[in-house]
Amino acid sequence: MTFDDLYKLVASAQQTRTLALDIIDFAPSAAESIRKWIDTTRLQLSRVSVAQLAPAELRLTGSMQLGLRIDCELRFFREPEGIGYALTFATSNPLDLLRGDFKAISDLVAIDALWWTAASRRMAGVDVAITGLEAEALEFRQGFDNLHLRLNSPVLDALTLGGSVFSVTMNGQIPAFSVAKELRFDLDPVLEARFQRLTVGANGDVELEGKVIPKLLGAQIPPIPADMHFDTTSVAIRVPVPNPPSMPRGIPFQAITLSKLFAEVRGSLGAANYGIAADGRYLLPGGSGNGGTFRFEYSAENRSPVPDTIELSINELMIGDVLNLLSPVAVTPPAGIDEAITLSNGYAYYAAKQGARSASGVTLEKGLTARSGITVFGAPGYFSVDVHQSAMAATVLTNPLKLGRVLALRGTGVRPPTQYVGPRFAPDAIGIAIDTGAGTARASLIVDFLGQTIQRMEGAIERGGITLKTRASLNYIADVPLEVHAGVNGLSAKGGFKFQQTVDVPFTSGFNLQGLGNFSGSFAVTGDGTGAAKIAVEASLTIAGFTVSLPRPLEIDPDRLKDLAKLVSLALYEAARVLLRDAVELVKAFLLGAVRYTLSAAEAGRKLVTYLVVECHATAEQLITIMHQAGATAGRALELVRDGAAALGEFAFETVVGTLSKLYAATEVLTTLRQWAEQFAGAAVEKIAENLAWLMRKGGFAAQAIVDEAWRHVRNLPNAAKVFSRVLMLGGVSASEIAKHLKGLSVKIEDVGDILGRIFGTDILEEILKPAFGPGEASRVAGNVQQELGRFSRNVEDEWNDFWGRLGVKW
Repeated sequence: MTFDDLYKLVASAQQTRTLALDIIDFAPSAAESIRKWIDTTRLQLSRVSVAQLAPAELRLTGSMQLGLRIDCELRFFREPEGIGYALTFATSNPLDLLRGDFKAISDLVAIDALWWTAASRRMAGVDVAITGLEAEALEFRQGFDNLHLRLNSPVLDALTLGGSVFSVTMNGQIPAFSVAKELRFDLDPVLEARFQRLTVGANGDVELEGKVIPKLLGAQIPPIPADMHFDTTSVAIRVPVPNPPSMPRGIPFQAITLSKLFAEVRGSLGAANYGIAADGRYLLPGGSGNGGTFRFEYSAENRSPVPDTIELSINELMIGDVLNLLSPVAVTPPAGIDEAITLSNGYAYYAAKQGARSASGVTLEKGLTARSGITVFGAPGYFSVDVHQSAMAATVLTNPLKLGRVLALRGTGVRPPTQYVGPRFAPDAIGIAIDTGAGTARASLIVDFLGQTIQRMEGAIERGGITLKTRASLNYIADVPLEVHAGVNGLSAKGGFKFQQTVDVPFTSGFNLQGLGNFSGSFAVTGDGTGAAKIAVEASLTIAGFTVSLPRPLEIDPDRLKDLAKLVSLALYEAARVLLRDAVELVKAFLLGAVRYTLSAAEAGRKLVTYLVVECHATAEQLITIMHQAGATAGRALELVRDGAAALGEFAFETVVGTLSKLYAATEVLTTLRQWAEQFAGAAVEKIAENLAWLMRKGGFAAQAIVDEAWRHVRNLPNAAKVFSRVLMLGGVSASEIAKHLKGLSVKIEDVGDILGRIFGTDILEEILKPAFGPGEASRVAGNVQQELGRFSRNVEDEWNDFWGRLGVKW
């Protein structure tokens, strides 16, 4: 069929008011879809009225009977490809046509009319002029499944959309309905909504698309794209708000800054029973910088910027933050309280009236309140703050703290509030009262130590906990300073102790650690992670100034703490035995008088050196080093080496004295050598000088030091030059150097020759005198001395070694 054929057919129908037309003739592709709806492709129209008849366009209306009356509006257009069309089938009895999901829609909304359309191309804003079934601005999409329904429901009535014509779209097998119509809602004091498109889903829910203008907290904010959701009983909208406004005056919790904000409406719009809310995140920039989540709730009748309820999560805050959050003025929290108490599952609330409910289901009292689970001193507890006008009452509650059977800290009968719901507290729970005005947090506490109630006292939270100082007693220790601390790591205690007792601990080889012992130390009681106590002890023992300390803390059974004195004594005796195996520590104790020899004092030094030589394999040089490290003077060190000479056997005395010179100051070594020189020479000055020079030589002293020391001793003797020369010879000063020193003392060359010839012999006298007096004088004087004394040579050093050997000193 061509458009001209159709034109003639419609023109004839204008006369007969009937029209028979098969859709297959002009739109074969639409035939199958039309058959799905009306079970036929052949249209038998009656009451036909031609609304428009033009060379390029035809428009007519009519009706047909297919078990129910269906009104039609048919439009045809001349197009290059053939016949264009826009077909509309309408009925006021749509439920007789709808099936499946469409049928189910009628249980949710009333469907008053139906328009089914088919079009060869898209057409917008089409007005349907079927009498009684008029429709405006329908959208014809290209295809054959265009459906429009007139819907009614209480929700749509509330939106002023009752009786509006909705277009139907299919999402798979699920239909959805939409209408393009601007709607406005003014939901003070949160937002104003403007929507341009509304869609009704298959379950009767309504979605609006458009924009909202937030008016939260009195701020003017640009429009934000948003969606709104309705169903048969409720309405919901939620939009993010950029650049959250500041908190206006008059709203509680002035200290917070909103960092993230959402506006929300929920409730039953039709019954004007909806709630308006704002939520998001907040910060406390003036305090710790912490924050949390918040929620403001407004009832439908509330048009004030002040919410009906405010709920803030406080899990991320510290106690000091919460106190400042609730206080009408800035407060200084008690020192250390933030370290002592941490919050969990906590909220701060504001309620405008008594009995309001929070979003988390809590029944609220009028005013400001904070409730939270806490961890206080490592134990679970309860925290509450109530603000009434300008007064603030804050309470912390936790069960008694215990460390096994050793230590307990308990309260004096503080009870939770009557409305409290949560874990049960013991009758002697610990209550901490926080006074924000005084800046204190205090508790009345009872300390139990080893099963005995020591004291009832007041404690204040400082530096993250409560510290109580008292005194206790243990077996053999009458006065024990005790410091009990409850802090973030739970309960702990530390104590000090002192006691005296006579000590007699055998060591070895007849030596005993002996005397009045002063014991002192400290112990610490801590938890082992299971609720039991563990005790670590540090202690020391002092006898006659010699101290023995425990090498590591002593771990003792908590049940044996009362026997602390006995346990410490035994541990220190064993520590002493181990310590005295060290040669230096043994000598130190011996020198102080803490270690004594059981036979006689005269034997003690010899036995000590014998022990060191035999048991510790010490050489003479090592003995000097040990003595020095033990604090012995140079004289005492040399004396002990001499006393142990029998054990040492042969040793080089010059090496011993050389070791002394390396370890001790030169003046101390010289003083020691002077004492030795005097010891072996008696009161004879000449002999003292000779011995000292020899000892200084063996000790490695410089020649000038020997010269100075020798002259200091002999200068007042009548034969000073002669004695001086012999002393210098024994001190290792060369003969020619001695001649120079005598010349410096203005001794005549003849006397110098006589003195040195008698000491060193006449054979080498001329060579001795040459450096000081010249060859001629040296030859003359040497010849005269040889004529007087005869020609001979002499080794005085061999004679001197024999002398010291007879005294028991082996070089």
